[in-house]
Amino acid sequence: MNKLLLFLCLLLIGVGFMWYSFFPQLTKINVPVKNLPPSLQGVTILHLSDLHSARFGNGQKKIFNLLRNKRIDIIVFTGDLIDYRRRKLEPGLELLEKAAELAPVYYVPGNHERASGLYEQLKEKLVAGNVHVLDNGTGLSFSTGNGSLTLIGVGLNGRVNVDLSKLRAKGPVILLSHYPRVFDTYAGRGVDLILAGHTHGGQVRIPWVGALWVPGQGKFPKYDAGLFEKNGSYLYINRGLGTSGLPLRLFCRPEVTLVTLTDS
Repeated sequence: MNKLLLFLCLLLIGVGFMWYSFFPQLTKINVPVKNLPPSLQGVTILHLSDLHSARFGNGQKKIFNLLRNKRIDIIVFTGDLIDYRRRKLEPGLELLEKAAELAPVYYVPGNHERASGLYEQLKEKLVAGNVHVLDNGTGLSFSTGNGSLTLIGVGLNGRVNVDLSKLRAKGPVILLSHYPRVFDTYAGRGVDLILAGHTHGGQVRIPWVGALWVPGQGKFPKYDAGLFEKNGSYLYINRGLGTSGLPLRLFCRPEVTLVTLTDS
């Protein structure tokens, strides 16, 4: 009887790790933006991050199945498309090239791209696959009739090379960064929303407490996952899709996020 109980407990734990590690979850959030032009009301951004060369079914079908019949205007990927240990480009290219069939895709690199030694090769393939690479601290603006929306990618040096306040005078500004730590630098400086990754939500979380540890912040981090607000700016940290280090998740499912802009 004791052996049977032990077996059932181990089986339950194994199923739990499988569920939390390999079955992505769709998260929907609304982010208020001050003086949002009417033409941008309801614009929806698909936020993906930290694939780490993982596959979620053939053609990444577990991810795209979550997006059926969903409004998607812009797609962003905030770093670690590949894993420097696995060094596989194909899963990430497959994901973003297929995503580009749904909406324009904008990408910023993470620490694993730089550590892999494959970044220039990856960048060349992404550009050929109609992905916009924002890796130099500048970005792109889109006219919307009575305003504009600007996407800026934090540079590989961790900095932004544009005047944020001047861009904000024209319309909302969204900053794409692999690292959430830029929030303390750029909050309240002409940025409405920062989209980031890197933390994986901790990969292992304690319910009602949060992440135990994330890289760069240590134990019980301040910025682990979800939505934060400071000085009128918002930060959303995506829990990511793949894993790094520990190849499992617990109470922290892979995440696909739909961010909708709303008038504050």
